[in-house]
Amino acid sequence: MSEEDFLKSDTLSKQETEKLFHMLEIKLEHERRAWQRARSQIRVIRALGFLFLFVLIAGSLFAFYMLRMRAEEARLHKAQQTTFSSP
Repeated sequence: MSEEDFLKSDTLSKQETEKLFHMLEIKLEHERRAWQRARSQIRVIRALGFLFLFVLIAGSLFAFYMLRMRAEEARLHKAQQTTFSSP
């Protein structure tokens, strides 16, 4: 193999290597973007989950408060009926 052939093959291998590195960079960039999209979707789902739990807990507390107030009113109303009918 002559020195000229060796230099040509070396140049070709460098070009091929650079091309492969460039293709690898492009592929890794696509994968990185896909991971970022997936991560942002997970954050949205997590935020919606926390919002749902907050609304559920707040609604439960409100329902408990309303039931307790109605029970208290019923107890007072029943106590007033018994005091009026006693004499």
